[in-house]
Amino acid sequence: MTSTGYSATPLPRKASKVPTYISEDVIRDRAFLDVLVDVKVCAVDEIWSGLKLVVRKENRAAHINASKEGLQHGRTDAP
Repeated sequence: MTSTGYSATPLPRKASKVPTYISEDVIRDRAFLDVLVDVKVCAVDEIWSGLKLVVRKENRAAHINASKEGLQHGRTDAP
């Protein structure tokens, strides 16, 4: 993900009663470890919702530098 990009993460809505271990809280907890923050939640249909994640503003400069460094060394898994 680029420093100005975003990730749209689908997950079952709580009201759908779909059995899952994925929830907004699980995604947020993991995202926060990776310097991301959620900025929007939307209902897609009766079953699915989506969570939009972006790189935190205070981490964008470091994220850009890490991406550039990874590309300079031929890494394809750079953030």
